[in-house]
Amino acid sequence: MPDLYVMFSHTNTGMGRMIRAVTGSSYNHVSISLRPDLAVCYSFARRNKHNALAGGFVAEDAGRLCDEGDIRVRVCRVPVTRRQFDAARNMLMVCRAQPGRTIYNTYGAMASVVGFHLALPGAFTCVEFVSRCLGLRVIQVQSLLHRLEPYAIYEGSYLEYTRAAVQRQGEYFRPLSTVDVVRRNAGHFGDLSLRLVCKMYGRI
Repeated sequence: MPDLYVMFSHTNTGMGRMIRAVTGSSYNHVSISLRPDLAVCYSFARRNKHNALAGGFVAEDAGRLCDEGDIRVRVCRVPVTRRQFDAARNMLMVCRAQPGRTIYNTYGAMASVVGFHLALPGAFTCVEFVSRCLGLRVIQVQSLLHRLEPYAIYEGSYLEYTRAAVQRQGEYFRPLSTVDVVRRNAGHFGDLSLRLVCKMYGRI
């Protein structure tokens, strides 16, 4: 029976600290990997470190996750059927092949704080995405953490678990001007609002 690997993260970003303060959870982010070494994990999050609002599908490595120092993680090995594993892998392949068609569900993230599930087409929070890969429907990190508690195999340093080197390179680290940030955020929320309107009127 194959396994999927889910990693909960206690990140060092200001947004991460705010999320933990609001939710009361020990962890603020969750990712999924097909590999036990977690060399690459996948999730929905910011695409650039200088812009916390505009996000989408991302591949996560040590450089991105530990840019501001090592982080604490909890790793869960979740046994799934071959059909579930293939479905999760196919979803990852589709998101990687068409990154522009999926975005971070910022409205859903805000709604989840009060326990409301605001699902939008092609938009996910990190929890929605990992839950979908697992065939679940969970909207809060703490709830997923509790759901997967029996499958926990490690809790501690991310760098000790992965033995990965921190390399700060790629789009995530590219400097952005204020104009770039404003433009990206306007595009993100415009796209998200359009998806919300289309959902309300049943067009997608």
